[in-house]
Amino acid sequence: YMCGNGLCGRENHELPFFPEKGSFWTNSTSDLLASTTEKDRQTRTRNRCNGEGYESVALIPLRGSDHIIGLLQLNDSRKNKITTDMIFFLEKIGASVGVSLKRKQAAEEIHKSKNKLEQKVMERTSQLSKANKLIKREIGEHIQLGKKIRKSERHFRSLISKMGNGFTLNEIIFDQNQKP
Repeated sequence: YMCGNGLCGRENHELPFFPEKGSFWTNSTSDLLASTTEKDRQTRTRNRCNGEGYESVALIPLRGSDHIIGLLQLNDSRKNKITTDMIFFLEKIGASVGVSLKRKQAAEEIHKSKNKLEQKVMERTSQLSKANKLIKREIGEHIQLGKKIRKSERHFRSLISKMGNGFTLNEIIFDQNQKP
């Protein structure tokens, strides 16, 4: 089908229905089908436009910089309603529309990426906030534990330094049979 040629950028500028910018057009689909082969048309055609009664048909590529992103299709049931000047004009419009659509797509992609990034930043910020609270709590617990240890050390030092008698620390050592 000729739409596929247009979308894929398959064109043969030696054929009269493919102008220089890659559009396809004919002022008589009936004459085109009768005078060409599928090889000439570069594909198997479904003849849908002709079957629907359209004689004048133009397919104008919408180019987004370096590739085709869509087609502008014009159909008329009457023969000879498309001119070369009209095709050139429509190709300029197609180029502008294609660039505009590409910009819109790029802006939408940027917007989606920005939203995803903002969501990830919010999730990570929440995770970091929870981690910070946990660390602060653990630091507080370590500080309290350190205070208790220092208080206990002062208490035992005071006991040992003020005792009049000796102090021993005995440890029982066991053999392999658990006998002292």
